[in-house]
Amino acid sequence: MKSALCTLFCFMLLLMGSVLHAQEGGFANNSDQILEMLLGPGDSAGDLYGLTGTAGMSGRVYLKIEFDINSAKIRREALPIANALGSAMTSKRGIDMSVLLKGHTDSDGDKKYNRSLSLKRAESVRKYLVSKFKIDPKRITVEGAGEDEPVVSNDTSKGRATNRRVEVVNTTGSKSVSIPAPKKNTTVKW
Repeated sequence: MKSALCTLFCFMLLLMGSVLHAQEGGFANNSDQILEMLLGPGDSAGDLYGLTGTAGMSGRVYLKIEFDINSAKIRREALPIANALGSAMTSKRGIDMSVLLKGHTDSDGDKKYNRSLSLKRAESVRKYLVSKFKIDPKRITVEGAGEDEPVVSNDTSKGRATNRRVEVVNTTGSKSVSIPAPKKNTTVKW
């Protein structure tokens, strides 16, 4: 009995750590978190990660998909997050979901260049999902925001790294997407 309680306690600690990490700044780490944040709680699972009620991000999620400097090629280390999005979009709950992929950069470099680079990065994720997961390209639109919508200050290297992200917005059933402005002065811990 004691070992069962210890195992349960350890599991709960791991789950809570995952919840807290995903909630900070609206970033998700796996397909369950992505679905939870884009679609809300599942019918049978409930609010498994505690994200929809507390994160304030229902219908939108940030993914830490990393790219090399001045490149739109997805880094190998970022493929698990891209795969999580693909898995979410091809799962039973996500199979009919359409999304907007919105690329973001930090403030280093020329503003016009950053907008173009962010669009290329969003398009790179789209191509990856279409190729690897056979998702209909009509379900995925792309947009580049460049450096215009930081979630944290660009004054530090850590802040700039946080701002380089891909935002996913659930656009299912909507003709025009209303994207909420990112929270100002948000602190994200990695």
